[in-house]
Amino acid sequence: MHVIPPHVLTGGPTERNRAAGTEGRRADA
Repeated sequence: MHVIPPHVLTGGPTERNRAAGTEGRRADA
C-alpha cells in the first residue's frame, strides 16, 4: 500500500501501530 501519515495513526487503525511506532506503520502498510 502506502505510508500511513501520523495523523491517521492517531485516528487509531490499530493499537499495535502506535505502540510499534514507525516500524508498526510499515508493517501495517
